[in-house]
Amino acid sequence: MLTPMKRLLFFVLYLLRFHVLLRFFTRKKLTILLYHGVTDAVSPDGIFNYRKKFILQTSFERQIRYLRVRYHLIPLWHAIELLQKGEELPSHALSLTFDDGYQNIFTNAYPILKKYNVPATIFVTTDFVDQNVPLWPDRLEYAIGYGAEFQNRAQRVTEDSKLRAL
Repeated sequence: MLTPMKRLLFFVLYLLRFHVLLRFFTRKKLTILLYHGVTDAVSPDGIFNYRKKFILQTSFERQIRYLRVRYHLIPLWHAIELLQKGEELPSHALSLTFDDGYQNIFTNAYPILKKYNVPATIFVTTDFVDQNVPLWPDRLEYAIGYGAEFQNRAQRVTEDSKLRAL
């Protein structure tokens, strides 16, 4: 989560148009943008997505529209192929990736990617598929989010943060 100081810093950098300068200097490099997932709602109970690892579907679509205008979106495999051959990447090349292979990528992100004809690479965690075993952070989040011993969301978030710090 961004602190107020970080938000202020990003706002000042935006006003100074630092992003334009950064974009200029990285125009011949590959940018890889990583997402973990896309959600259609913020859960008012439990602690689902309190760490903001999933982006809201509306924000994701807005970002995709922005990226389509300002970047050359190419599949990751194609970018790697070009780099291995020593060929030049298209100017402002960008590849989208998703980690962990959550179902929400298919239900919430895929329709948007398809709508705008945007390629993406999805890295699937094999234990999810082969053994139906969620990742430990997801198991922890679920156990604390639905544990009866916690009175409210604030207690759940505090306990989750404390356990992750061990």
